[in-house]
Amino acid sequence: MQQRLADAPAADAVADVDRGLGYIHDVGASQGANLLAQLALDLRDPADRHQQVDDWLVELALDAGFTGMEDLLDQYHSVEQKQVGSGQQ
Repeated sequence: MQQRLADAPAADAVADVDRGLGYIHDVGASQGANLLAQLALDLRDPADRHQQVDDWLVELALDAGFTGMEDLLDQYHSVEQKQVGSGQQ
């Protein structure tokens, strides 16, 4: 039996992400993202690691045929900063 998205434990999170992404028509099948670390970043530094992960998420979305990950990450980080500033988690 095929599992529907609504049955998945993270369905709400996936639905939220899906609302911010746009599909690239006629993109074809995913070829698998080639996720390499940027040599300009020092992955020992938390801010640089954070930037690297964001870059990988954008690359994964593009490889899967979706645009808009940059905007989603900007929204996520603005909410994250508000929560940290107000003491919420």
